[in-house]
Amino acid sequence: GHPNAIKEENTQFVPTEKTITAIQSINDKLMVFTESETFLLLPSVTTEDGGIVNIRQIKLDEGVGCLSPNSITKVGNTLVWVDRNGVYQSNGVNIQKISTDINNLFTDYLTNPLTKFYAGGGIGAPPAAGLRHNYDITTERNINVSYDVTNNLVFVSIPEQNYVLVYQNGWSIWTFDSMLQGGTEGGDTAISVK
Repeated sequence: GHPNAIKEENTQFVPTEKTITAIQSINDKLMVFTESETFLLLPSVTTEDGGIVNIRQIKLDEGVGCLSPNSITKVGNTLVWVDRNGVYQSNGVNIQKISTDINNLFTDYLTNPLTKFYAGGGIGAPPAAGLRHNYDITTERNINVSYDVTNNLVFVSIPEQNYVLVYQNGWSIWTFDSMLQGGTEGGDTAISVK
């Protein structure tokens, strides 16, 4: 990016209804977020010394915001972030929801398919107490978003629930809970679903 695109001595009042939760630069513009609003700040005139004479403000969305500064990352010339209703991306012009396939995660919950598969199919023992059967983010606020440029993966981590959402041409859930437990039965090693 261009770290001097927006100089600090140029201040701008943004008429938000709530407290600002995140600010991120994108394509020489600034996107400003509250928990439920998104603004775009456009520098319109730059002086010879790099100062900005005027900043135009555009309210991009009144229903989409960002949870925190940790809930947003850059993916090339695009921003990807999480708010209470989903995961979004924008190039600084349009906002697009990219979490439609996992919408239940934000409105209710998603079921862990492995615990249901093994227990329901009679393979191994039923899942152990304490193993998470469902995933949600309805009450989570400590969500972190990062980008792996080498593998073109976006990671949305929910540390309190020990899982990561991974986006690359669709969504995957990576859990950090073990699904198997081992022991011995009559001298043989037995593995069952945890």
